[in-house]
Amino acid sequence: MNQFERLELLIGKNNIDKIQNATVLIIGLGGVGSYATEALIRSGIKKIILVDNDKIDITNLNRQLMTNYENIGKFKTEELKKRIQSINKFIEVKCITKFIDKTNIDELFKEKIDYVIDACDTVSTKKEIIKTKEHVLLKFLFVGILMVIVSIFLTLIVNLIADKNPNVASSFIGAILLGITTSMPEVITFIALIKMKSFDLALSDIIGSNLFNLLILAIGDIFLKNKEIYYLLK
Repeated sequence: MNQFERLELLIGKNNIDKIQNATVLIIGLGGVGSYATEALIRSGIKKIILVDNDKIDITNLNRQLMTNYENIGKFKTEELKKRIQSINKFIEVKCITKFIDKTNIDELFKEKIDYVIDACDTVSTKKEIIKTKEHVLLKFLFVGILMVIVSIFLTLIVNLIADKNPNVASSFIGAILLGITTSMPEVITFIALIKMKSFDLALSDIIGSNLFNLLILAIGDIFLKNKEIYYLLK
């Protein structure tokens, strides 16, 4: 019996092998990054690179997976590494306990990386990640805390507009607002890819977003004069 027997029954041995052969870089080990890390290691990832320069403080205890009263003042990278290896002792974990900027961004890509999870909340670091040419070749996951905050703000705007005028929720504008709310990572990545003139990747990114799908639904609602989208957006 092996640790991932149930997962193998679900997705097959070939897919388990693909997962176990992948290398994942996670930048930022807060409320997003710590949970993303644990989900990955419980899914069979065998090599993971953790990047964060922060130490644990008491305000982290409400949302960051590896934190407790016993490790306040210790580095997040090292504490999450301990948790990872207590779950799967065969995982290779590399810790980079540094603040990432333009002077050391290349250090993250010294080895082959298959996936990047951007879970950091520093805009300057995000910009350097986006500008790094290597990431164009990666399957890039943009899940920063800043995008969550913007999404919440836009959700509030949509709700306020819908309360005052319910019909707007089924309108072209309503769909665009809700689409942006749920598609901030794709929108930011789309802008970055356009700036790098990676037009094929940019097109793929935006077509796969909620914004594009809801835009199509809104157009259909305008021409077909039905109200089904109102209930969807509500």
